[in-house]
This record gives sequence, C-alpha cells and structure tokens, in this order.
Amino acid sequence: MQIRYLHGYRSYQLNRVHVSPENGQAKQRWDAIKRFEAGMKQGLNSHASAEIVGVARSTLYRWKKRMGKNLLDLMDQSKRPKRLRQGKDKSALSKRIRELREQYPTWGKLKVWKRLQMEGTQVSESMVGRILSELLKKHLILSARLKVRQGTKRLSKQRPYAQRLKRGKRLKGSQPGEVLQIDHMSVNLPFSKEVKHFNAVCCHSRYSVAEVYSRASAKTAEAFIQKVIAQMPFRIQSIQVDGGSEFMAEFETACQKYGITLCVLYPKSPKLNGHVERLNGTWRTDFYQTYDLPHNLQELRPLVQDYNDTYNWDRPHQSLALQTPQEYLQNKNLWEDPLQSHMY
Repeated sequence: MQIRYLHGYRSYQLNRVHVSPENGQAKQRWDAIKRFEAGMKQGLNSHASAEIVGVARSTLYRWKKRMGKNLLDLMDQSKRPKRLRQGKDKSALSKRIRELREQYPTWGKLKVWKRLQMEGTQVSESMVGRILSELLKKHLILSARLKVRQGTKRLSKQRPYAQRLKRGKRLKGSQPGEVLQIDHMSVNLPFSKEVKHFNAVCCHSRYSVAEVYSRASAKTAEAFIQKVIAQMPFRIQSIQVDGGSEFMAEFETACQKYGITLCVLYPKSPKLNGHVERLNGTWRTDFYQTYDLPHNLQELRPLVQDYNDTYNWDRPHQSLALQTPQEYLQNKNLWEDPLQSHMY
C-alpha cells in the first residue's frame, strides 16, 4: 500500500488479518484513516490532512472510532432499529370506517375520527387517514370528490344537426357568406329592463345584421336567423355559434331547413368567435353608450336598424382597407340582391 504525503509517496505493509478480497469498501476506509494519521504526523492539522485525503474530517474521526483489528468493523452497519413497531390488527376498525364512508360519502378523516370517538373507539386521526388512503387505493371506497360529481353529473344536450368543433378549431371562409358568426349580448338601458341584442357578421366582408329582443330564446334566435337570411346580400353557407341554449331547438331546425351548416364552438372559447365579439363591443361603445335611447323596444328597433345601415354603408373598416362592407362587396363584384341571393 502507499500513502500520499505532501512530498510524494511512502509505502507501508498492512497486516494480513486486515486484508480481505471482498472488503474493498473497508479497505479504502482503512487506507484513508492511515493517510489521515500520517498527514498529522508530518505536522499538518486535522483539517488540512482531511483535505489531502479527500474525506470529511468528521467522517474520518467516526471511522477511526469504529476501527479495530478486523477490517469488517469499517463496513457499513445496518440502520434497522433494534425495536420494530408492531402492527395492530386493523381489520375491525377498517371495516367500521368503510361502513361510515358508505353511509356518509363526503366525510373526511376528521369527521370519521370524531364519530369513532363518540362510539368509544380510541384511535388517532392519522390512523383513520391512513386507513382511508388504503381503502381508496384498493378501490373499496370512492373519493368524496368523485362521489359528488357522480351525483351531480349533467347530461349533455343532444344536437341532432349542429356539428361540435374540436378544441381550438373554428370555421374559416374566403368568400362572402361562407362563414357567419352569430352571438347575442345583454344590454341594460337606463330606467328600463334588460334587452337582448343579437348580432350576425360575415367573417370575410364584415357585413352585419342586428336586432333586439326582450329575451334570448330559441324562438327569438329563429326569428333572427330569418332576418339574417332576408338581409344578407349573399347566400349563407355556414354559421358558427357558441354553445348557448338559444342556438338550439328552433334555431337549429331553421338552419337545417335552409341547408345552412351549423357549427358549435368548444366550450369557453370566445376568442374563436372574435369577429362577432368585436362587433358586440362596437355596438356597446358606439351606440348604446353614446346615444340617449328610448326604453320601449318598438321605438328602439328602428334606431338599431338605422345604425346597422350606418355600420354597413358608412363606417370604414381597417380590415377592409378603410372601405365600408357595402363598398367592398361592390368593388369585388360580390354584391347581390338580398331577395335573389337566397332563392335556392
């Protein structure tokens, strides 16, 4: 064996009693202790000598304390405790906890523990928690959250005609009428009841149709789609809506009747209906928050129609190179008579 000193190496002989071919770890530790002691004999302090050996000083002293004539003394010793915790028979307790959870499916460990205390069963709260975890892993009980969801699960409404779009998907159109987006918003007029404002906009030409109603239902949505078909100067091929109930029943039947493809957006994705959502904002700022409007719905409707004409014929759009929707359609030779465009 060799010891590394500050000025080279020195050889020394280990007693054969300490050397064993299968005790490589103990042999390395024995060598480290000898090098540590040799360094201190050369005048180094324990800190400097431990740095040369490359082992922490506290570790070297711990090995040196265990060092004996047998090399096995330096081997890793078992860390198993001398006294092991004896497990308790939890079968009866587990059975009772399972019964309580079946009777009270939403109870947690605290309530179950308190009930056991009232019954005279002396057990810790943590023990109840461990038993509940074991029962859950074995699928002997359901978690409280799953139990509640199963009890309040809503059945999805069937859509006989509409198509559900996948997450992140929306309709895209390159021609007028190829894709329309329809939505409604609630508007609170001063000293009046809430009105429901419906908007429809062509994603390509930005041509729009608007109307107000007293409520948002499938019947009012059906009446609105009739108006959209009558006023749009091109044939409507497909409509994109959100999952609101007003776009079901009669509205869906009307789309099917006129051969219009109806697509429903994935839930909670209004950004995919951006054209009509932006139009809703324009109506709020440029119409409802700008003018003093009548409270009567019959008096409000002509004003809504008048501003809708302004939007289509007079208001320039940046997305159309500052053209109006009507001007854009005429310049592209895409304008048709509203009555003739829907005779199919």
